[in-house]
Amino acid sequence: IGYKSYQAMKLELSNEIGQTDHSTDLKDKLVRDGDDIDTILAKTFNNIISNLNETRELIDPNAIEKAADMFLRAKNIVVFGVGGSGIIAQDTVSKFMRIGMNINCYIDVHTQLMSASILSPEDLAVGISFSGSTKDTLGVIQKVKDNGVPVICVTHYLRSPLAKLSDLILLHGS
Repeated sequence: IGYKSYQAMKLELSNEIGQTDHSTDLKDKLVRDGDDIDTILAKTFNNIISNLNETRELIDPNAIEKAADMFLRAKNIVVFGVGGSGIIAQDTVSKFMRIGMNINCYIDVHTQLMSASILSPEDLAVGISFSGSTKDTLGVIQKVKDNGVPVICVTHYLRSPLAKLSDLILLHGS
């Protein structure tokens, strides 16, 4: 029916459903002036749980296994992201360094480009972008691809420009 996988079809359906009017549902999710602390806590935790459930639905176990293999085979790993995705990149590096991985990230885009220019095919690049359309991240990942470096992307959108540049796509919820 025109999709590469069942996962791709589910994501497209999810995106289409997400574009319909949920204004009444949204009111229940947004923290508003006048909400008491219990309401704020309930909305916050419900949003986190909802996002985790959405991510669980989008995760492809085979992709996770392939990503683990790519991480283990890589000589050097560099995680790229800007803005909020840059903070996630830093957190990712912190977690993987704890288990002995040779991993790094750079917040400054110029430094990211320098790092991208010296990576080789035995290394690994991870691009993080919710939209998969962040121009700075795309520029860095394109440089990495030009060097023949394998790329894993972490994004919400399967058909994003970042996903198209990547060798492996890891999808996550909102």
